[in-house]
Amino acid sequence: MNEQTTRSFAKLSRRDFLRTSAVVASGALLAGCIMPGTGPDTGAAVAPAGETTELTLWMFSMNPELIDYINDEVNTEFQDAHSGSVTLLPEHVPYDGYRQKLTTSIAGDALPDIHEAGTQAAGRVATSGEGIPLDDYIEAWDDLDDYFEANIRGTQIAGYTWGVPIMSQPSLTLYWKSALEDAGLDPESPPTNDVEYLEIASQIQNVEDGRIIQLGGWAPTNWKGFFQAFEVQLQRLGGEMADESYTEVRFNTPEGEAALGWIVDLFQTLYPEGVARLPEEAPIPHFANRNIAMHMRAHGNGPRDVLKYNPDFFEDLGFAFPLEAKDGTGRKNSISWRNFLSVSPTSVDPAAATEFCHLFSNPTHNVFYSQWGGYIPVRKSVIESSFVKESEFVGKYLEMAAPHGYDVINPPGYFELRQGGGNFFEEAALGKIGVAEALQQCADVWQEGLNNAPSYKIPEA
Repeated sequence: MNEQTTRSFAKLSRRDFLRTSAVVASGALLAGCIMPGTGPDTGAAVAPAGETTELTLWMFSMNPELIDYINDEVNTEFQDAHSGSVTLLPEHVPYDGYRQKLTTSIAGDALPDIHEAGTQAAGRVATSGEGIPLDDYIEAWDDLDDYFEANIRGTQIAGYTWGVPIMSQPSLTLYWKSALEDAGLDPESPPTNDVEYLEIASQIQNVEDGRIIQLGGWAPTNWKGFFQAFEVQLQRLGGEMADESYTEVRFNTPEGEAALGWIVDLFQTLYPEGVARLPEEAPIPHFANRNIAMHMRAHGNGPRDVLKYNPDFFEDLGFAFPLEAKDGTGRKNSISWRNFLSVSPTSVDPAAATEFCHLFSNPTHNVFYSQWGGYIPVRKSVIESSFVKESEFVGKYLEMAAPHGYDVINPPGYFELRQGGGNFFEEAALGKIGVAEALQQCADVWQEGLNNAPSYKIPEA
């Protein structure tokens, strides 16, 4: 570990880190079998006999139906495991303003015990004081390898695990078979790599006098999409965004230039001069209505949207593996959303809070949550569930997409870095600056951000 990395790993005492004035109990975290007082030492007191420890949960992916399910099913099971000594109160917090509410709660020492975190949020959780490392708890789980590895990796930074996966939306290449047939192509031979995707998109593109009849494929249309597509394509080519400790930018390379160059070519092919971009990356309802012929980033809810908007088209829908790069490593990958639950440093019972996360993400409850939200489960064993077997598409995502999630980039301040860098990539796609210049400008923004990143808040053992 170099000097700069060592400086970034600020240490707090466990007593300071677990600031709490409430009673705290510890617990073993074996799957579905938790007994008070058998888990890792948290330095906290055990709740007096006869009193109930109340945990709070904030989630933005929640509505009254899910709250009822948590109260009636998950919390009941949780309470039974503790003989009624621990209970949980779920609360929906809207996504808009969610981060601001967490920030305010940190300042007021009023964080919930458990809260939902989104994709690529591990860096923020680890540096903001929103969460604690959970490794001491989850290492005791006998079903840890049942979680898809990509989902667990998405919660990790600085050598620690900062959450428990609850949701994933991996991507497949979806396409309309009829669009390939109309162009004289084999509908059973979809693109397998980036070059084929661009070639097929060119052949099935249908734009008349600047009016979109049918786009040949999906392409990013704003700074957000440009940057995420770049991350994925860079990994297909064997490049990397930064070193493991997020102190050094590593994408200003030939692989980085090739990745951005391909994305720019794709954008300019699908949106030639005079053709307006579809708004907001347009996966819904434009793909579902066949205004887009292929979608290389179609998430797990994409097929559900087809069934929702145009169920008669579902038989025309083709499923293909995530793309690889023709001149790359042979790695199949695509964007993949992976939300997780984080445990607050001020939790009245971090062991029990982690246990609840484990329970909520077990196969039974994760299936309900996934079915409710249109997600893909985070557990491998759910492939045997009736939900998967009866679905037209969930099994395909579990087998073809979930094992191929790209490596989530988790530096502190990721979202601000993505916007700053993505703006330059969008400028390159619009022909305002060159690819090499956009790459260098983005690298400069990222290096400055990494140099000024806040320290990780990791408690001493």
